[in-house]
Amino acid sequence: MPTLRKLTAPLFGAALLLAAAPGPASEIDVYVLGNELLKFCKGTGAGEAGYDVASHNTCAGYLAGIADAEEAWWKHKAKAFCIPKGTRTGQHRQVFLHYMDQHPEDWHAAAASLAINAFIGAWPCAH
Repeated sequence: MPTLRKLTAPLFGAALLLAAAPGPASEIDVYVLGNELLKFCKGTGAGEAGYDVASHNTCAGYLAGIADAEEAWWKHKAKAFCIPKGTRTGQHRQVFLHYMDQHPEDWHAAAASLAINAFIGAWPCAH
């Protein structure tokens, strides 16, 4: 069972990322673009040369939030993706980075949509 301390850092990082979004909410359609999230995810993993705990936790928190939102929202409906039990946030990050490497033309799109597309590709549900 994850401790509160382990959960707090990623969630705090995601909150910081959202708080840093440009412009008032009424002027924007999305809070985080793919190229913005990519800056927090690429090269920031444990053991990588660019490891930075704040960036790593922001990336992990954002992607974990997408995964958790999917689980909560679609609890009683058809889900868009089905992440296997036991999957860790590091795997979410790797799937997202792989998707972004394969689709650089979409980096300007909403990060949440890109993460969902990545998760659908990696973990489709058997409907």
